[in-house]
Amino acid sequence: MEQITINVNKLIDKLIKNREIHKKEIKKLNKNYRKIIIDTLSTRLRLIKEDGNINPALNIPRPEDHTEDYDIAIEMLRYETRDEVKIDRRQFENYVLDKWGRKIHADSIQNKFRNNNPLKSQL
Repeated sequence: MEQITINVNKLIDKLIKNREIHKKEIKKLNKNYRKIIIDTLSTRLRLIKEDGNINPALNIPRPEDHTEDYDIAIEMLRYETRDEVKIDRRQFENYVLDKWGRKIHADSIQNKFRNNNPLKSQL
C-alpha cells in the first residue's frame, strides 16, 4: 500500500500529539548532545596539552529536529477544505509513525546521547 486516505481532523490530532512528543525528545537529546560536545572537546584539549595523539575530527551528528516540519504540515491541513486527504507511505511514516528518513541511523546514535558519550572510542 503506497497511499491512504485519512480524515483531516484525525491526522491533525495525531500530528499535534507527535509534535509535542518529538519536541520534548529533541530538547532532551540536544541537552545530552551539548554535554557530549563539551566533554569531548574538554578531553581533547587535555590530550593536546599533554601532547597526546588525538583524532581532531568531531564526527558527532546533531539530533534531527522536525518540529518545523510538523508545524508546516499541521498548518497546511488547517487550510484544507476537504474532510479527507491522501498521504503517501513516506508521509505516513514521517508524521504518523514519527519515523523520519535518517531517523533509523540517528536513533542508534541518539540512544547513546540519552545515556552516555558515543565518542569515547574516538578520543
